[in-house]
Amino acid sequence: VEVILVIPCSEYPMQMLPASCTSCCEGFGDAEKARPYTSLKETEPAEDKSRSCLKKCLRICLCMGCCVGVTAVVLYFVAMAVIGDTSSLYEVGAPLPTETCIDQDSSLLCSVKSYLGECSNPETPCKLACSLCKPYDAGVFYPKAVPLDDIEEHMAFAKDGSSIPEGLHGIWWMDQGGFTLPLLDDPSYKFDFNMTAETLISFGDQETVFQQDTNCVTPVPFYSGKKGHLAFMNNKFGLLQWSNFVETRMAIHFCFTNDSQTEIHLWQSVKDVGGMTGATKKLLGYSDAGPGYLYTPKWLIHMTMIKKPWGWDRVTTAMTENIRKIMSKDNIEWLKQTLPETDLNIMLEDAQTTLNREYHYPVVQIVDGNGTRTKFFAAYKKYLKKTKPLTPGTQLVAMRA
Repeated sequence: VEVILVIPCSEYPMQMLPASCTSCCEGFGDAEKARPYTSLKETEPAEDKSRSCLKKCLRICLCMGCCVGVTAVVLYFVAMAVIGDTSSLYEVGAPLPTETCIDQDSSLLCSVKSYLGECSNPETPCKLACSLCKPYDAGVFYPKAVPLDDIEEHMAFAKDGSSIPEGLHGIWWMDQGGFTLPLLDDPSYKFDFNMTAETLISFGDQETVFQQDTNCVTPVPFYSGKKGHLAFMNNKFGLLQWSNFVETRMAIHFCFTNDSQTEIHLWQSVKDVGGMTGATKKLLGYSDAGPGYLYTPKWLIHMTMIKKPWGWDRVTTAMTENIRKIMSKDNIEWLKQTLPETDLNIMLEDAQTTLNREYHYPVVQIVDGNGTRTKFFAAYKKYLKKTKPLTPGTQLVAMRA
């Protein structure tokens, strides 16, 4: 009988399975290639074969448990060294997940299902567990080309009297190219941003609500809208960015951080694509954003909006100050391997330059809450015409069928 004195933990502990265990531990490794670290042949009293194999298999399982435990501890201390304590980053001010079921059953059918006990929350009339409706993110999405000249007719914007705070009424141009500069009201404004294909945003679609308890305007899906609240360039860059948002189901949640509603913290939620355990997600600062979704950690990317006389200053910082001081190429590579496949990995690719930058771009109103065009509308039209749209005089609005 072969007695294992030492079974070392390694990356593939199952490959050390002794040949005598082959018959009762099939599927746990290549028994023929097993090499115990230290072994001793000696004669022992005959023992029931199944009991002997069970003991050896238990030893292997115990070894695996040690490896997993050690790996978890190492991951924890590495993460703490690289990232710092993330436990309090997203504990306060998070928007509450909203009911996203919009293709509803009849109220009678929902009532019957509630009576039969098929609803996890009988007080919710359209809980996914008790209706045949599709959640918002399971719909059909498409980009719609709309004319620049009557954009007010093709985007749902918050109007005067809306429950959405006044600071987000109307239609807003995300001027990521700095075409409104210099700003007459703020000539010293420091612009610094890498332009994307996003153009306009508004907050009047039916899926977006204002939560008084959290002070959040939420959710604002960046991949679609029932009438439309996100616009992109009508070219290959706009199509690519829109399709990326559809793939990740990215949404932004605009949460005011003061009573005067002059500062906004932007929470980014993305679909949980798997690949990380719950403990790893918590360790890295990810938090629950509703079934199947995660909020991006604040230490990784922090987005805010600061009210200005001319509109909003959109500010983005990549990594916390502590991260910037200790981040190395090795640590960046470790994070890239650990994080899920999202656009955040792209930021890490360029982390050596992004770490020392604080991004700013102006967000200006082109249509107010009364539907009146502002002084920035002409500059917006002139800019869009320079983007070489596939159909002249148009841009894309993200839609849900």
